Amino acid sequence: RDNPAASAMRDIPATSHRYANNRAMDFAYSIVVQVRDFDSPDFSGEATASATVVNVKPSVAPITIDGGASVFLEGDTITIRGSYDDASPEDRHLVSVDWGDGSTSQASVDASSRTYSATHRFLDNGLKLQADGTFEADIEVTVTDSDLAKTSITTTVTVNNDVPLPFIEPVAGSTPAAVRLAAKV
Repeated sequence: RDNPAASAMRDIPATSHRYANNRAMDFAYSIVVQVRDFDSPDFSGEATASATVVNVKPSVAPITIDGGASVFLEGDTITIRGSYDDASPEDRHLVSVDWGDGSTSQASVDASSRTYSATHRFLDNGLKLQADGTFEADIEVTVTDSDLAKTSITTTVTVNNDVPLPFIEPVAGSTPAAVRLAAKV
């Protein structure tokens, strides 16, 4: 044997490690492998490498609307729900909703199940008037992880004008001979 040390080399069983999260600003993790031979004389060796773990954006499932409706009247309340996932079990998430009518809100988030819900009342028609006279509101949900990576998903609902209900009532100062009326919508 020309190289007795080479003939004595043995393969070390492979091992793996899952990094639960990236480091701040994607700094690299140092990996150090140490090997020691306790025979006489005592020998040891060390090798180093680095691994950069990059943040992955959260993924978002389609938005669901309670009751399954997609057409609403102004004044109606809508509740949406959904879920998201993230490769990192350590990331925390914020879920914001743009309701498509000029208003936004934060959703309630259940971090353990990675689900959210949000409720909104359309006070007036949405902002996008369609050719058929209806209004559409694009509801956009954005999930942001603790590393500020964002993923958005959108669904569209129709918000129709509610027919006003006028009524007439007598006002103070009316008499049987002269009834003064006020109309309200």
